[in-house]
Amino acid sequence: MAQQLNRILRFWLVILTAILTILLHLTVFASSDDVLSDPVVLGAWLYEGKCFSCHGDYESERIGAEFDDERELKNGIENDRCRIAWGRRHGGELNSSEINALVRFMMVWEELDEKPELPELPPQPMTEIQVRKPEKSPEETLELVPQEDGQIRNIKRILKNNPLAHGGWLYTKHCYRCHLTYESARPGRGMDVDNLERLIINGKVSTQMTPFSRMKGGELTGQEIRDIVYYITTWERFGERLALPSLVMKAPEDDPSALKPIPLPSFPAVKGDIKEGSILFVQHCSGCHGKMGEGYIGRSLVKKWWVLRFDLTIKSIIKDGVPGSLMPAWSQNSGGELGAKEIDDLVSLLVSWANGNN
Repeated sequence: MAQQLNRILRFWLVILTAILTILLHLTVFASSDDVLSDPVVLGAWLYEGKCFSCHGDYESERIGAEFDDERELKNGIENDRCRIAWGRRHGGELNSSEINALVRFMMVWEELDEKPELPELPPQPMTEIQVRKPEKSPEETLELVPQEDGQIRNIKRILKNNPLAHGGWLYTKHCYRCHLTYESARPGRGMDVDNLERLIINGKVSTQMTPFSRMKGGELTGQEIRDIVYYITTWERFGERLALPSLVMKAPEDDPSALKPIPLPSFPAVKGDIKEGSILFVQHCSGCHGKMGEGYIGRSLVKKWWVLRFDLTIKSIIKDGVPGSLMPAWSQNSGGELGAKEIDDLVSLLVSWANGNN
């Protein structure tokens, strides 16, 4: 009788343990769902699971700072800027709400200029992207250079502890092909830090300078770009060659394949509302360029633009201004007053003038 009673008790103990385990899991999942109901928190959780392996902490690259508005950032994540197209309609993993949450997290970070306050995030599911091995850092690629072990160790130590040397090394590795030594071309002359960063991040339209930011298909992280800018601006501040170790600044070996021309990137035509552009021109531009763009303090804008993609050239000038002149940067991302659509409207107006439709 006692043995039978023990079996019954053990049976109900197993059943009770199973019920408690199920209830505990349901409580955890419900808690996770409740936490992730906030789009900013969901965006932070998605960034940790989907973006961290390429971009590191958000603070290290500040991806959202490269875009003029949420719409442009959303399109970039969804399809055309990231190495992975994340939007489901493009074969990716994320639905529209999840992409919106990622965008919201980045934009709130940028609005606060610091990490937003977040609760403890739920654990990440183990995915192939999450567990993959990280890519080699630039310093690790030095092992491929036919140098002695002692020299490799010295270079790694220099680059790790000195952002100026790291910037010079990255400049030599990525910029020497077109600009040669910095002293030869001085490509940063007259440019401030913000404009230099944007130029390296985005490339230069209608030229062979393609975007270098990983977010836009390039090879460099945000911190690497900032180190290059630090090297350039320090050179300009002193006005002479910097005293950096020759090992770090060794020019790359001649490689015939490196002399092949880089194909120009393809960009869609800028499309805006010409009527809205006319209103904006009167409000913001006519004081310098005349009521009909005929010129006043600033140059006439009713002219031919002798470049391959003058719509992109005009857009770049309006967004970033002209260093060393009275032409300011109008993009909200650069401290100006105009959003992405307003700039497109203005560009469409100036393109119509260039085509003789004024």
